Amino acid sequence: MPTPIAALRPLALLVATIAILAAAAKDVPLVAQPSTNKGKLDAYHVQTGIPGASYNVNAKFYDSARPAGLHVFFGREGAKEKDETWREFEETTLKPHNLVGINLAFKDGDYRQDTSGKIKAARIACAQVIADYPRIVPGRGILAAFSQGGIAVAQWVAAGKEPSLAFPFSHVSLYSTEFRGTAPEGGRLSWFIALGIKEWERGEQMTASQYARDLMQQLLLQAAKKNGCHDVYLSLWDKGHELKIEEVAASTEIFARSEIALAPFVNPADFADGPAAKWVAAANAHAFGAALTGLDKLIDEAKTAESDRVRLMDLRGRIAGRIEDLAGLVERLRESDPLLAAYYARLGSAQLGKHEKAAAFTAVQTALAKDEVYLKAARAHEAFVAAFASFMPPQPILAPAQKDLAAQISGAGPDSAATMRMARAFCALPAR
Repeated sequence: MPTPIAALRPLALLVATIAILAAAAKDVPLVAQPSTNKGKLDAYHVQTGIPGASYNVNAKFYDSARPAGLHVFFGREGAKEKDETWREFEETTLKPHNLVGINLAFKDGDYRQDTSGKIKAARIACAQVIADYPRIVPGRGILAAFSQGGIAVAQWVAAGKEPSLAFPFSHVSLYSTEFRGTAPEGGRLSWFIALGIKEWERGEQMTASQYARDLMQQLLLQAAKKNGCHDVYLSLWDKGHELKIEEVAASTEIFARSEIALAPFVNPADFADGPAAKWVAAANAHAFGAALTGLDKLIDEAKTAESDRVRLMDLRGRIAGRIEDLAGLVERLRESDPLLAAYYARLGSAQLGKHEKAAAFTAVQTALAKDEVYLKAARAHEAFVAAFASFMPPQPILAPAQKDLAAQISGAGPDSAATMRMARAFCALPAR
């Protein structure tokens, strides 16, 4: 007698779960099958298949008409059956940027124990949510943590390094975290680090300020060597060990800016077959010059089928639109933050290579190199990088000389520039 279909469903689910767990253990991109939650525009709780590890999803604001992304959050240590805390993220991040939220929850509540297992659970959660919400572009997202959640983020970042299906993020948000690791070189991640002045000396192995200092110094030095992202920010707050909605909003501002130049933006599923498929990877790697040249050649070929030509032109239009977005970003930053304008202009030139569209970005770099406002800010930034560690002593009290230097740096460029704002925050610390 044939086995009823209904009886096969639990077995199929078990087989699928085992396959996902096996892939996670090998640290390869995970691919899940859509679940009964597919397309569900609500908040709900899900088990990962790993004992003691589950997650909450918030897809209330998912818009299938636009490219979507992920926001994954490793919250405070402490035993949790679930994490339904969305207050800080809904209006600041999920809704305006079409991100589906994932909050991890662990029964043992200790990120120091089985950290790799917790990362495995997070990867399973990401794979399932990507399967259930097909407009998510793998690599467009924010990886966030609070407190000891930074331990898991540090290990995952070390393995992932850049936006991909296995590491679906282009921005890292660290709120009062213990980030025990090093920042990978390469530059396709922007960073936001928040630290409370009242938690400066909090910690066991190291203090909160030491974790923030060491990571930020790595990021600044990588950017100085042009081997890292320049859009990194350390934010000081008059707070204790807590997560504030204002710092989430500040971090999201960086994501909104950096995703234009760093994050994948074309969903591979839109061009799964046909001649456009091979150029999607180039587009998402921001190899715009090569992608445009290759697409133009195919579009102009007489043997290209008209149906394929339409799709090729669609992809070309998306790439051209992203280049226009980047050009607009650079133009907006020229007055508000010339250092970031120069960084993003340099990225635009590199991404376009020998393509004629690179000329506009190169022209911005040339103009800024002769601009006294930019040159003065650049010299101040070099001084900021060189002195950064001295701005973060064991106690939140600066030596008079360091406070004077921070004041000089803060006044050496536009008030809205990131370097000047960071220096101004150090000026607010008391002096010995």
